[in-house]
Amino acid sequence: MGARTQPYALQWIWPLPLFIGIYLAPESPWWLVRAGDLDAAKRALLRLTSLNRETDFDVDKTVAMMLHTTALESKVRRCESLVANNLLVLDVCLAKYEHENGRSPRDPHI
Repeated sequence: MGARTQPYALQWIWPLPLFIGIYLAPESPWWLVRAGDLDAAKRALLRLTSLNRETDFDVDKTVAMMLHTTALESKVRRCESLVANNLLVLDVCLAKYEHENGRSPRDPHI
């Protein structure tokens, strides 16, 4: 192999470990709670936590907290962060970005 083709050959080493890791990774308990599959969420939580008896981990309480948080999040409007005081914070952040980078993030020629 030439010096120019080695990086192209080496880039194909990564897909196999990534596919194996993705296949073996458990589902997110948060996603399972939001999908309504509470039993699978409990199993995923048990798989992701160590069963160290020194801690007082209760799967049912954790899933109940996830359900409560999901219910609270569903009540919040997505655009609520863009009202009144938060717009001032957004403007300050955009001005700082523009000052540090020399261009506006709203500039179409990025």
